[in-house]
Amino acid sequence: LCQDEDCRKRFKREAQAAAKLDHPNIISVFEVSEHNGRPYFAMAHVEGKSLKEFASGKDLPIEQILELAIQICDGLHAAHEKGVTHRDIKPSNILIDSHGRARIVDFGLASVKDADQLTKTGSTMGTVGYMSPEQVQGKEVDHRSDLFSFGVVLYELITKQNPFRRDSEAATLKAVSDDTPEPLAR
Repeated sequence: LCQDEDCRKRFKREAQAAAKLDHPNIISVFEVSEHNGRPYFAMAHVEGKSLKEFASGKDLPIEQILELAIQICDGLHAAHEKGVTHRDIKPSNILIDSHGRARIVDFGLASVKDADQLTKTGSTMGTVGYMSPEQVQGKEVDHRSDLFSFGVVLYELITKQNPFRRDSEAATLKAVSDDTPEPLAR
């Protein structure tokens, strides 16, 4: 991938976008550069676990879920104010540090408002089961796509199941576009 000029440009642009986000619920990126033709970025080391690992096999109290949700929303709001749409919000891209603080990581699929679009319209980018209907359909996305994905994460934290997961990727993608999740009360 490092040999693909478009890939290197996207990597650098997205890492620089993440680096300009200064918020306690977003991982800090300290440097974006290249070494011997290979792009890299250096970010803060966070002691902790991904939200996926943190919540695995546990029934988290609703108060804790709400506190984490507020922190994640604060981080997303800060990114969206800077014109950055993450496009891959999922439990494994949210870290819970040793103090219980949520941190959004991996802006590798991020899009930046008013930047040159290096991803062609019609391409599907994201993680199956967390993508918004617009992502599934290959349409342009904005901050609302992150909010949809976060809604899926929140649903999963509360119910212990993904509202759209089906037996195959194709069926999951169809469910995102066509199905309404079971109400939380059920």
